[in-house]
Amino acid sequence: MFFSGDPTARKRVDLGGRSNKERDRQALLDKTREDRRRRLGLRLQNSSATKIQKCFRGKRDLELARAEVRGNFCSTFGEHCQRVDLNSFGANSDFLRQFLFFFNAKRDSDIAILSQVCNLLLEYVKHGGDALSLFGGINYSSVESLVVHRVKKLALICVQTVHQKRHDWGSQLLMPSERTENPSALLLETVACLINPKLPWNCKVVAYLQQRKIYCLFRGIIVSIPQAARNLQHHNSTSALEQVLMLIASHIGHDPCFCPVVDPRWSFSSQLLSIPFLWHRLPHFKKVFSANGLSKYYIHQIACFLPSCADVLPNDISSNHPGYACVLANVLEAATWILSEPKLASETAADIIAVCTSLLDALPTITSPTGNVEVEAVGSICAFLHVTFDTLPAERIMTGLAYRTEIVPALWNFIKRCNENQSWPQFSKFVPSLPADSVGWLLPVSVFCPIYKHMLKIIDNGEFYEQEKPLSLKDLKSLVFILKKALWELLWVIPAHAPPAKKVVPNPSGLKKLSIENVKIRARIGLSELLAQLQDWNNRLPFTSSNDFYSQQATSENFVSQAILGNTRASEIIKLAPFLAPFTSRVKIFTSQLANSRQSTTSHSALTRHRFKIRRNRLLEDAFDQLSMLSEEDLKGPIRVVFVNEHGVEEAGIDGGGIFKDFMENITRAAFDVQYGLFKETADHLLYPNPGSGLVHEQHLQYFHFLGSLLGKAIYEGILVDLPFATFFLSKLKHKYNFLNDLPSLDPELYRHLLFLKHYNGDISQLELYFVIVNNEYGEQSEEELLPGGRDIRVTNENVITYIHLVANHRLNYQIRPQSTHFLRGFQQLIPNEWINMFNEHEIQVLISGSLESLDIDDLRANTNYSGGYHPDHELIDIFWEVLKSFNSENQKKFLKAGVPGMEEEDEERLPTSATCMNLLKLPPYRTKERLERKLLYAINSEAGFDLS
Repeated sequence: MFFSGDPTARKRVDLGGRSNKERDRQALLDKTREDRRRRLGLRLQNSSATKIQKCFRGKRDLELARAEVRGNFCSTFGEHCQRVDLNSFGANSDFLRQFLFFFNAKRDSDIAILSQVCNLLLEYVKHGGDALSLFGGINYSSVESLVVHRVKKLALICVQTVHQKRHDWGSQLLMPSERTENPSALLLETVACLINPKLPWNCKVVAYLQQRKIYCLFRGIIVSIPQAARNLQHHNSTSALEQVLMLIASHIGHDPCFCPVVDPRWSFSSQLLSIPFLWHRLPHFKKVFSANGLSKYYIHQIACFLPSCADVLPNDISSNHPGYACVLANVLEAATWILSEPKLASETAADIIAVCTSLLDALPTITSPTGNVEVEAVGSICAFLHVTFDTLPAERIMTGLAYRTEIVPALWNFIKRCNENQSWPQFSKFVPSLPADSVGWLLPVSVFCPIYKHMLKIIDNGEFYEQEKPLSLKDLKSLVFILKKALWELLWVIPAHAPPAKKVVPNPSGLKKLSIENVKIRARIGLSELLAQLQDWNNRLPFTSSNDFYSQQATSENFVSQAILGNTRASEIIKLAPFLAPFTSRVKIFTSQLANSRQSTTSHSALTRHRFKIRRNRLLEDAFDQLSMLSEEDLKGPIRVVFVNEHGVEEAGIDGGGIFKDFMENITRAAFDVQYGLFKETADHLLYPNPGSGLVHEQHLQYFHFLGSLLGKAIYEGILVDLPFATFFLSKLKHKYNFLNDLPSLDPELYRHLLFLKHYNGDISQLELYFVIVNNEYGEQSEEELLPGGRDIRVTNENVITYIHLVANHRLNYQIRPQSTHFLRGFQQLIPNEWINMFNEHEIQVLISGSLESLDIDDLRANTNYSGGYHPDHELIDIFWEVLKSFNSENQKKFLKAGVPGMEEEDEERLPTSATCMNLLKLPPYRTKERLERKLLYAINSEAGFDLS
């Protein structure tokens, strides 16, 4: 090293901030930590090696001990049990002790010995021997624990052996139990013998088997049975496998059992009911499961683990067979058989519905093409519910399905996908109770429609339009199209009458075939009612075009002509599903019916013409006194009116129909005026019966009957009257029941309050509401119970929905029932229910008051007759129609009060005058358009009465 010239020693600085001592200390700590970890790992390795060696030595010693005991056993009893007798089964014998110790289900020689043991036992029992004395001798009580232990082990190894050899013995597993040459049948029949309900150890043995996960073993056995074996025709007698399952299931589900509760993961319901097509694999076992009481127990067991079914149910079959879908399908198929039994208790069916509806919630929304598992599940659900609807109270079932399940969106997704794919499955392949000749959409549609229809009665406008529950508004458009197409096919394409009844051939499952005609009838009714209800919703606030409800085939003139003829398929469609035809087509049919009725009435009463004098200042009273005495036939006949003015003088004019029109307009204006007290109006100025009309008029119900006949007469004669009725009241003309979503048209504030209660998240009982309602009529308040004892029934979160619908029912139906009933009776004297049912409430309002749209001047001109020198091409006539077309709708309405045909007047200074008694318009020859317009406006607004002309 060379000298640098600097004699001083410079101090070195560590820029890391730590001294060498600190660095050495950290390295020492790291090394110590690593050594400690290495020593711990070494100790774990040594400990693990010790345990492995110990386990190996234990297994080796056990195998050596078993081999030694097996050798001693063969020396004592023979390799094939040649030296075994009945005494060998006793408690003091080493026979069972040694055999149960060395037995290994993987050794064929041990299985051969087990078969000999089982054969000896069964032969003894079949010849009248007693298993209790065979195992326990005469002093069973003193050796009970030993005997029970041996029986438990023997029963378990029999099942374990069948499970071990299930792939080799698969084709034998469903053989009849009598064929004991089959080793599987021999072993399983031995298990059945050991768990005989008459034996004292029965409960303990069954409990032991359950604790050892016996259902997992049975699941593996059942699933391994090949399809070819299941298809063999040897199902007339019960297999040994089914016998064992019957005994175990019956013991747990039927008898007073003290077996400890088993883990839900290893239970009967989770392990066996989740096997796909279980009842097709074990048809005889299904009968036992469906027995009244047994199925109820296991259905309750399912309900207990429903909240965590994803963690409880096995998924060892395939992703195409989810456990909850298989449980649902198996329960529903069994339920269909249950409901075909005449002695069925409604409680059992109710429990089935509760479980099935909960399982439906677990089904995911499927967007892929429909598979066999989904088709089987949907078919089983629909078949079960179809039978249930005929068995239990429909209201109870529908409410449960609507409130507690997602069945509506689930079925809709299935129906929508099938429609989009243009492929409907054949449910008869999976639902033996369904005839093979039924169309694919028939069964799901027949179940979907009544449930969704009931749901639409329950939900409110916010849920339907804003939250779009349960279906989106976009889906509703598709739904209308699908249902309309299906209904038309049922009513027009598919023959209405069933073919001759065929003899029903029983099937292996014991199910009775569903009547295809019953399914069709339910589908027809459900489709028509649901579409009518959807049309009502669409009328409130459109979610699709009104034309979407019309069937293209029902718009033709040929269809209308057939409907007018009656007793045709077209007329049947108009009765059941009038909304399939456009409004204009139905009006043609309706006017034809009216014309035929008027013609028939005129021919029978040609000489009878009623003429009444009506005082203008006593219009309603005179009309009520005279017209209310007329019979139904007289009301349909011609009625002529003579007005008497306030001076007692008869007004001029001959009633050729025009005066009667004026009479109808004036009397309806007076009678339906809210000031008269028979009717009230909503916030939108729509009329409905006054619930307190009895406080105003003593004969109020007779007046309602009279007013009903007046309205019927107006429609019967084609006279439009300006009476804007509330929709919920027009529903009464169709015998319809009003629901919660109709309440906004009567009392929007009450509707908002009820919705507040419906969606209230707190404790409703704290609001101190009771099942009573307060009526307030003319300042008099009265309290009325909504239910018997309602004053003492508090509204809670559990019964608030009932309270809401009872309040709506009280306001919309109950309060006005007497008035509506009498009004309807009068109305039906002239307009039969069959006629008015062709129209919905909004269309009925058009029949009563006409359309709010402007007058169709071109149509009016095409139907006008001319005389007195006028003709269609006359210059003044062209000017007249041009002026009339320029009027606003209000003036056009006023013009219609004058007659349509015309007659000439020479003096152009005169006003146009109307001879309404003869439906005539007297039009002077005006020279200019301006003068005609000015004079015509003055005339129609003068309201001068009949004396002007």
